[in-house]
Amino acid sequence: MEITYEEIKTIFKMELNRELLEISPCGNHDLNRNLVFFTADKDNKWVIKFFYKPNKRIREIKSFQYFKQDRLTILAEGITKLGHEWLIYPFVEGDLLDLKIDKIPTENLIQLFEEIGAILGCFHGSHTFDYFGDWNVEKRSPVGEYRNFIIEDTERLIGNLQSCTSEESNIYQKAIYHVREEYKNIRQLEVGRLCHRDIDGRNIMITQNSENFYGVSAFLDFEKCVVFNEFYDITGLYRKYFLSNPYLIKPFKRGYEWYLKIEESFNSEIKFNLLRLGIDLCSWSKDVSKLFYCESFNYLKMVLINYDQIDRWYL
Repeated sequence: MEITYEEIKTIFKMELNRELLEISPCGNHDLNRNLVFFTADKDNKWVIKFFYKPNKRIREIKSFQYFKQDRLTILAEGITKLGHEWLIYPFVEGDLLDLKIDKIPTENLIQLFEEIGAILGCFHGSHTFDYFGDWNVEKRSPVGEYRNFIIEDTERLIGNLQSCTSEESNIYQKAIYHVREEYKNIRQLEVGRLCHRDIDGRNIMITQNSENFYGVSAFLDFEKCVVFNEFYDITGLYRKYFLSNPYLIKPFKRGYEWYLKIEESFNSEIKFNLLRLGIDLCSWSKDVSKLFYCESFNYLKMVLINYDQIDRWYL
């Protein structure tokens, strides 16, 4: 996908009646997937996002219909002459959490994760659905079919694992054994909820106040958002933060439950969800990024090493 600066200028002139003075790429343009650009005129700043394939933009549009953020709204939408969908947002000032997290004091991190919990709880609690799946009707299933679906999908992921070394084979065999053992603890989904499916510090914008404390300014990138089991999002935070920093679990839960009570089934299902996530990431990352594959494999090992003490991480 190629987008010219002239195309971007034309979009802003026609949609917002603005003459752009600045355009610059942001995000991972080297991946040749979605293309995101920072734009500005003399008074305002925006971000325009071009989607590399269909059915991505609708996820962002739908999520914003149910979940409102003060600093992030959709200002305009359209399609280029070549059929590439796009959205325009206001530019959100701040830093990505992952770029600052190592320098943030513990006291501030506790406060931040309570706020992250509150926002995620508000997101998950904003609406309920009697199905799970994508926004296209043909990709939806009744919630009563969730358990069978997730077991079949886990078996699909297991089939995609590629082991080359004896260590990989050993870890995979243990993970497969335990994840199948945990099928019995998969919750019976009663309602579907909004699920971001990529919520971590790469997609959480933070800003610093006058007292040098960081707070959350916005959640970003809802292109993976579907209706699903909300535990998926929380499990992702375990992988990235909670397993190595368990002191963040309680403040997160405290903030989350301002808006939505976490069901007791979360703890019953946590072993399955932690293992499935590791199997999922390892099943596709080996051929995409050696660095991310190593990170995912080490995560799976960490879960297995601590398997008999996972109750330390209960919510």
